[in-house]
Amino acid sequence: MRDNIENLKNKKMNNFTHLHVHTEYSIGDAISQIPALIDKAIADGMEAMAITDQSNMFGVKHFFDYAKSVSQKTGKPFKPIIGCEVDMIPISRFEKKVKEKHPGFHLILLAKNKTGYHNLMKIVSLGYLEGFYYKPRINKEILEKYREGLIVTTACVAGEVPQLILNGKISEAEDTIIWFKERFADDFYIELQRHKTDKPNTAIYIFQQQEVVNPIMVELAQKHGVKCIATNDVFFVNENEACPHPAEKIAKIKDDFIKGATDKGYDAKICCKIWKEWEEFGCYLFNKSHAVCYTWIAYQTAYLKANFPSEYMEACEKWRS
Repeated sequence: MRDNIENLKNKKMNNFTHLHVHTEYSIGDAISQIPALIDKAIADGMEAMAITDQSNMFGVKHFFDYAKSVSQKTGKPFKPIIGCEVDMIPISRFEKKVKEKHPGFHLILLAKNKTGYHNLMKIVSLGYLEGFYYKPRINKEILEKYREGLIVTTACVAGEVPQLILNGKISEAEDTIIWFKERFADDFYIELQRHKTDKPNTAIYIFQQQEVVNPIMVELAQKHGVKCIATNDVFFVNENEACPHPAEKIAKIKDDFIKGATDKGYDAKICCKIWKEWEEFGCYLFNKSHAVCYTWIAYQTAYLKANFPSEYMEACEKWRS
C-alpha cells in the first residue's frame, strides 16, 4: 500500500490546481486574503484554484470578481472553482440536544456547473437554517437531494472516511465510499494529503494520521474504481505566515513583559508564574486570525460580565439548559 503512495508522489503533476483552500472567510481558521491567493497561484504557474471555506460561501463574489479582473488584465484566463467545506453529521440535522452533540465530519463540495452552484448554495443555506447547532451542519439527506452538479471529495483527516479508518472501522469506511460512489459516480474523489513539516511546535500529529490513512484510502479507491486527488489544506498564502514565534523573540518579549509589569508595581514572582503558563501555548503554531477572534471574544465576554453580571449569568444558565 505504501508503494502506491510513493508511485503517486513520484508522478509528474502538470497544471496542478489547489482544490482545498481556506480564505479569510473561514472565520477563525485562515488568514489568506483572496487577491493574494490568486496572485500567488498565478505566480506559481497555476491556471485555476478553488476556495472551500468552512461552512460558508461569503467569499464567493470577491473570489469570482477578482479572478475575472485578473483574467481581463493579463489576457490569460484564470478559472475560479467555487466550493465549500461542510460539516456532515450522521444524525438528523434537527437533533439539537447538548448531550447528543456530534462534531460532524468534514466534506468538500465543488460546483462543476451552474446547477451545482445553485445546489451548493441551497445546501450551505440549509446548514444554517435547519442544521445549525453550535455551527452549521448538514446530513446525507440534504446532500442526496441536492447532489446534481456537485463534485464531492473525502476532505482532510477530519472527513468521515479518514476518521473511520483512524478508529479501525475499515468496513464502515468502505461502506461510506460505496454510498458516495453510488450517488456521485465519477464526481466522487478520494482526497489525499501529506502535510509533513519540520517546524517545531506544529501539529505533527496530522501528518502521522495521514501516513496511517492514505495507504488504506488508496487501496479502497482502487478496489471500488474511485479516482484520487492530491490536495493541500491551505490556510496561508506564504509559509512565514504560519510560523510560530522563534525562541529568541519569545525570550525578548518575556523580558519586556516582566519589566513592564514590575515597573507598574506587580510582584516579579507572580509575573514569572503568569508568563510560564503562557509560554508553552505561545510557541504553538497559531495564526493571526485565531488570535484576533479569540481576543475579541474574550474582550466582549469580559465586558458583558463586568457591566451586566445578572444578564450575563442568566444567559450562561439558559445556554447550559
